[in-house]
Amino acid sequence: MPDRCLLVGDDPLVREGLALALSHGLARTAVTEVEGAATAQRLFDAGGAYDLIVLDVARREASAPGELGALHARAPGTPIVVLTADTSTAAVASLLAAGARGVVATGAAVETLLDAVRAVLGGEVSVPPALLTSAPARSPGTRAGPRAGPA
Repeated sequence: MPDRCLLVGDDPLVREGLALALSHGLARTAVTEVEGAATAQRLFDAGGAYDLIVLDVARREASAPGELGALHARAPGTPIVVLTADTSTAAVASLLAAGARGVVATGAAVETLLDAVRAVLGGEVSVPPALLTSAPARSPGTRAGPRAGPA
């Protein structure tokens, strides 16, 4: 499991709840919370290093791919899991294209988030299960469920 997780989100209450869930659900993980992608980018510019980034974009869906792309550019080897209210095929595809390794719906259970994080840290791509089961054709190496397959 990761030693250092960077949690990026605008809503302090949601951020604190997610930080508690991540630190309790992932053994030996220190969670650093920051408000917004710009603050996260400054941490990376100052030499910060993390094993995982969790990005909550639920309050700013329209800017999500840009924020995600900027974080991915600052930390290209760090897996990013995105929490989003928009889990449409187009939105998830856009997030994956921008560098996300996992996408979780904001209304999902904590265990779903933790499963997605574990899958991503294990080298898999994780997307909402309903998206895969409703898709007409699957890419090789993907499977339905929190763990969608190798990256």
